[in-house]
Amino acid sequence: MSSSDVYKFDKNKKQVVSEKAPLEIKSPYAYSKLAAEMLCKFYVEVEGLDVVIARPFPHTGPGQSEQFVCSDWANQIVAIEAGKKLPVIEVGNLEVVTDYCDVRDVVKAYILLLKKGKKGQVYNISSARPISLKDILNILIKEARVKEAIKIKKDPTRLRKLDQAVRLGKNNKIKNELGWKPEIPIEQSLRDLLDYWRHQDSIGKIAPKRTED
Repeated sequence: MSSSDVYKFDKNKKQVVSEKAPLEIKSPYAYSKLAAEMLCKFYVEVEGLDVVIARPFPHTGPGQSEQFVCSDWANQIVAIEAGKKLPVIEVGNLEVVTDYCDVRDVVKAYILLLKKGKKGQVYNISSARPISLKDILNILIKEARVKEAIKIKKDPTRLRKLDQAVRLGKNNKIKNELGWKPEIPIEQSLRDLLDYWRHQDSIGKIAPKRTED
C-alpha cells in the first residue's frame, strides 16, 4: 500500500495522473512510500516475489481518524450538534481539488489486487471525479443537525506547505484489468462519517472542544 503522494504534481496545473506519471518526493511520508515501492520492485525482479503495489488517492468514510480532514470536520460538526463546541469550524485551505473514494470501495480494491493483481504492477485507486474541499465541507454542513448557522474560520496551523491545487488519478488500469470501480458516492461517505462520529459521541468518545471564537 503506497500512496498518490509519490506523484509529481505542479501546484499551478490541473493534473490527472496515470501509473506512468513522473514521481517526486515532497515529504518524509512520500519518501517512505517511494522507498518501499523500490524495495518491493527489487524483490519482484531479484527474488521473484509476487508483489503488487497500490497507490490510493484520498479516501474517507466511517471509522476514519480525525487526523484526516473529512473526519476532522465531521468530528467538529458532531461536537457542535452535541453542544460541546460553538458553531465554528476551523479549516485550512479549502481550494484544494482532488478525488475521493469511500474507504469501503478502497478495501474492495485491495482485496481484488491481492487476488488478481499482476505481479510487479502498480495500480491507482481513485474515483477520477474531482471535488474541492470547500464542496466537501458544504455537504457536511448541509447534513448537520443544528439550528444555527455554522461559521467557517481559517486556522493557519491547518495549512499545509505543499498543497497542490488540483490532483486527480486515472483509474483505467484497475477498472479494465480487475473490473473494479468506485460505487459509493461521496455524499453517502460523508453521511456515514457523520453517523460514525455521532455514535462515538453517544458512547463518550468525543471530548468537549474549546468553545471560544
